[in-house]
Amino acid sequence: MRGISVARRVKNCAPPVNGGKSYGPENAGASTWLEAAGGMRVVSAIPENLFKYSDACTRGAEQFQSWVRTVLAPAMSAFDRNAAIPCSGLDAAVAKQIAAAFYTDRDVRTVGQAFLEADGPTARKPGTPVGAPEKAVESAFQRLQRQYALRALQGAHQAQMNAGANLAKRLMNARPAEVNDIVKLLAPHANDPYFNAGFYNNLDKRHIETAMTLGGIPALVQAYSSGLLDRKVHDSVARIVSVPAPDFRGAVSLDDHYMSDAQKTEFLRSIGANPMAARNFLAWWPPDVAPPSGPAHLSYELWFAGYLPYPSVAPHGVAPDGRRYSREELAVLSWIELHKDIILREARKWDIDPRGIIAAISWEALKNVHNRRRPIAVNIPPTVPKFGLHSVGPGKVHLLSSLITDLEGGKYGNYVPATGLDERKQILASSEGSIKYIAAIMAAYSKVTDDSGHRPIRKDPVMLTQVFHGGGVQENPGKWREHLNSVPKDYQYAPGNDMAVWARQNMRFLDDALAAD
Repeated sequence: MRGISVARRVKNCAPPVNGGKSYGPENAGASTWLEAAGGMRVVSAIPENLFKYSDACTRGAEQFQSWVRTVLAPAMSAFDRNAAIPCSGLDAAVAKQIAAAFYTDRDVRTVGQAFLEADGPTARKPGTPVGAPEKAVESAFQRLQRQYALRALQGAHQAQMNAGANLAKRLMNARPAEVNDIVKLLAPHANDPYFNAGFYNNLDKRHIETAMTLGGIPALVQAYSSGLLDRKVHDSVARIVSVPAPDFRGAVSLDDHYMSDAQKTEFLRSIGANPMAARNFLAWWPPDVAPPSGPAHLSYELWFAGYLPYPSVAPHGVAPDGRRYSREELAVLSWIELHKDIILREARKWDIDPRGIIAAISWEALKNVHNRRRPIAVNIPPTVPKFGLHSVGPGKVHLLSSLITDLEGGKYGNYVPATGLDERKQILASSEGSIKYIAAIMAAYSKVTDDSGHRPIRKDPVMLTQVFHGGGVQENPGKWREHLNSVPKDYQYAPGNDMAVWARQNMRFLDDALAAD
């Protein structure tokens, strides 16, 4: 149906009257074409009339179909037995046209529902026209059509999906020693996409990664080929493969399984080798836009961002006003968009400008590029110096810095819970965990600044990155407090470290990252 406007669909089913300007209850509820501000095409209809039209036509088609089956077909069969020229093909042709009418009637009802969705949750009296941008109605129509098709497909394979769901429940409730054997039970269903879709749809993110790590990649690829994976599975998989694999040295809990970089590469190659799975994996990309071709030259913590679709702020790789971003900048904008909900949530929690968080992550990925993770030692004896520069995730929060240990210990307030090194490593290896720590660090410096009586920095992304990057008087909130207490209240901040300077020079980038939706 792509490329056929929703207005054409409605017009084909119920031609407008009164010059195409208005529609009363006596009409089916056809569309009207209006030129709105900016040349946007607007269509209008009365959804309830479309529903009535669809129902009436469907009943008529059903009655006609019944007449063909009980009257016309027997009569033609009898005629064929005695006729020199048989006409048995006629009933098949009529049946084909009736089937087409059924589909048209269903589409008319779907158009009515699309108008209601495009209109949004506004109060309206039933039977009154709904006006909406044609693109919004068309988008709603396409979405509803996909939903109907998926429901029909799921209904046809519900038994297989239920069987997969039962195996998923076993994995979710399994003891560590049982996990590997349960994942092996996917093997007999290697060629059943619906069983595997039911399996992965009923796992949380941690167990999805567990299954992928222990040999469940072929099953996940098959699940993608079904077209029935839930969006939450897509989101979990994207987050799993978009963060670097933890660089563990020492014992790891049997409760947790983490994909290696080699396994993530295996998954991407397997997806690419299955055309149907690849299409569904990339289904949320604009269909007329070629996806990014592969990894961008970014620091290790955002390496997978090169595989993400172009950001919505620049869906064709170029912003609407013609601004051009580098391949790396586009990849970072896409990663930010994927995690924007978490960034906004943490920024609101601590009342700080989310652009500060975005700037810290973006600068580390774009400008402080490292091709591999810095090594992490675990179970460090007290006699061995602790190297505070070790980091694993977005923003490169330092695992062993005194700032982090003081922050967890509550020295500057209640910002993050106390953890051990192993647990902190797992938290900071995740995108969400890193974002939480970055926001907490910026919040701690902001609170010290508020208490000092100096100009607040909560809504100043440049100063937030200045204190987050640290060093000198910004080494930790305690030193920052001492510095502020030693200068006048009208003291003018002078952000000058590399991260802060980049943030000040790239405010348009930060604004676009926040605007992406």
